[in-house]
Amino acid sequence: MAEAGISNVDILRSATINAAAAMTQSENLGSIAPGKWGDLVATHGNPLEDISELERIIFVMKAGEIFSTKK
Repeated sequence: MAEAGISNVDILRSATINAAAAMTQSENLGSIAPGKWGDLVATHGNPLEDISELERIIFVMKAGEIFSTKK
């Protein structure tokens, strides 16, 4: 998507907010808010500045349970 010229913020939206809406799951998925399922990933850098940071995930949490951490 980045190679096609899509902005980093729009790439992230397509994988979160827009994907949840496409699955009619916006009430449960797509953003971080009270009552939502809240799966999270973390990187060292900011994917809004460098989308390739998403290739180097250092932390994964699903349904409140930590699945993976890397340094």
